[in-house]
Amino acid sequence: MIEGPGHIPINQIEKNVKIAIKWCNDAPLYFLGPLVSDIAIGWDDVCGAIGAAMAGYFGVSLLCAVGPTEHIGLPNDDDIKRECVVFNIVKHSINIAKGFKDEIERDKNLSIARKNFDWEKQFLFSIDPEYAREKFCKLNKNKQEFCSMCGEEFCAMRNTKKGLFKC
Repeated sequence: MIEGPGHIPINQIEKNVKIAIKWCNDAPLYFLGPLVSDIAIGWDDVCGAIGAAMAGYFGVSLLCAVGPTEHIGLPNDDDIKRECVVFNIVKHSINIAKGFKDEIERDKNLSIARKNFDWEKQFLFSIDPEYAREKFCKLNKNKQEFCSMCGEEFCAMRNTKKGLFKC
C-alpha cells in the first residue's frame, strides 16, 4: 500500500493522485484526507471531506477519515461518530460519481421519499437515520406534507404538486 500526502490545496489534488497512481504499480493508494486548508481548527473533518471526495473521485483506493479534533487533541465518542458519518457521505458521493448502481438507487429512493413526504423512508435511506429522526422530531411538531425549511406556504414540493394536479 502506498500512502499519499495529507495536506493538499484543492488545485493540486488531481495532480498528486495521478503522480501517486503512476508510481505505485497498482498497489492500493491511501491518502490522509487530504486537508485542503489548515485554518479549520476544530473543523478538519470538513476540510478533509472536501479533499477526500476529490481524491476518491480521481482514483485514491482508500481514504483516511479525518475528525474534527485532528491536530488539537484526542477524539471523544461524538467526534468519532461525526467523522464516520462525514466520511460515509464522502464515500457515498464518490460512489455515485463513479456510477455505483446501489448508491445511485439509494439516493433516488431518498429523493422519491422526500418528494412524497415519506419521513420514515427518508430516515431509512439516510446516512444516519437515528440523528435524522431525532433532528426532525425536535424541529417539527408533526409529519405534515412540507418540511421545516420552507414551511407550508413556500414548500417547493408541495406547491409543485398543487400546480401539477389542479383540475
